[in-house]
Amino acid sequence: MANQDTYNPRGHLEIVRIWNNGTEETIFSEKNTIVSGMGVGLSYMFAASAQRSIKDFQIGRFQVGTSSHATYGASTVKLASALTVAQYGANPDIVVSSLDQVVNGVKQTSSAFGIIPFNLVRRVDKTSVQFGLLLGPNTSNLSAPLKEIGLFMNNPFGYSPIPSPILVAYKTYSPVEKTDQFSLLFKWTITF
Repeated sequence: MANQDTYNPRGHLEIVRIWNNGTEETIFSEKNTIVSGMGVGLSYMFAASAQRSIKDFQIGRFQVGTSSHATYGASTVKLASALTVAQYGANPDIVVSSLDQVVNGVKQTSSAFGIIPFNLVRRVDKTSVQFGLLLGPNTSNLSAPLKEIGLFMNNPFGYSPIPSPILVAYKTYSPVEKTDQFSLLFKWTITF
């Protein structure tokens, strides 16, 4: 690979509806927005001491929301209306945790994050990684449709003992009325 003077990560989001009978349909497929948190996280990673855990710099969490920013871009730092822990459901099909989120370099209190399991992270090629974010039939069945999603780096600032994630990629999409009749699989590919 050639040495580059510039670095331009990019991403693509595909949303697949998986009906309980196994039928699948792609309902969304578009490029996403890599936000400034990616640059912040990577700069902390490159400057980190050898004692820091690589897990702090991995993309390992996500949020979905019921609203969306009218305009958004690289300066987007949080979702417009991220779900609360309760809105993920009483018995969600994913692990949800409540953590402080870093917004503009400052810790904000208690946001709900879904954890991306390692078995849903895969290498696509030499420079691309795909994250599978699965909202099963028991997850996020709300009266309000889902309209936005964000990927988060685990803990680039090294907060201890409880990590504080930072938004690294964001995307709005056409409203999806989530029910217990199907799962939503978000296939999010980041190319470095």
